[in-house]
Amino acid sequence: MWYKRNTGIILMLILFFPVGLYLMWRYATWHMVAKIIVTVGFIVAIIISQATRPPVPPNSATIVVHPPTPTIVSTTNIEVTSLVVKRVDGKYRYFFTISNRDRKPFDGSIRIKLYSGKAYIGEETFNTIKAFDVGEVAYFDNKIAPLGMYGIDRFKYVVMINGHDVKSGEGKISGKYEDIDALK
Repeated sequence: MWYKRNTGIILMLILFFPVGLYLMWRYATWHMVAKIIVTVGFIVAIIISQATRPPVPPNSATIVVHPPTPTIVSTTNIEVTSLVVKRVDGKYRYFFTISNRDRKPFDGSIRIKLYSGKAYIGEETFNTIKAFDVGEVAYFDNKIAPLGMYGIDRFKYVVMINGHDVKSGEGKISGKYEDIDALK
C-alpha cells in the first residue's frame, strides 16, 4: 500500500500532518530518535503558529459590539381614576381622570384597558400632545355597558415614558352613569 511506504508517509506529513504522524509511528521503519524529532518539530510548529496568530472571531463576519445606549426612564406619580360613564349615540363613553401628582409636567402616554370580570374588552392609548401638570379628562367609546352581569366593571392602566412602562395600576369603573340619549 502506498501509505506504508516512506514517500506516502512523507507526503501525508506535508499535506495532512495528523495522519502523517500516525502513519509514521505505525508503518515507518525509521529510528526512534527520527520519529521523536519529527513529532516534536510538529508540536513546536503548532505552538509557535498559535502564539503568533492574532485572535480570530468565531465566524468570518466582523463583530462590532456597541454598548447599549442608556435610556433615561424616570418614575412618575400619575393616577388614573374612573370618573363617569355616559350613554351617547348608542355607545357607552367611559371618562377617566388622569392626575399628575408630581411636581414636574408629564410627557408620555397612558394605555387604559377595560375588563368585564377577567375578560379583556378593549383598550385605548392616550398620548400627551403637551405636558400636563394637574389633570386631564380622557374618554373612549365602547359598545358594552358598564356594570350589570356582563358589563365592564374594572380597568387597568399603564403609564409609558419613551416607550417604557414606568407605572401601572387598576381600578373599578365608576358607578356614576348618565344616559344622554334619554335626554334627547
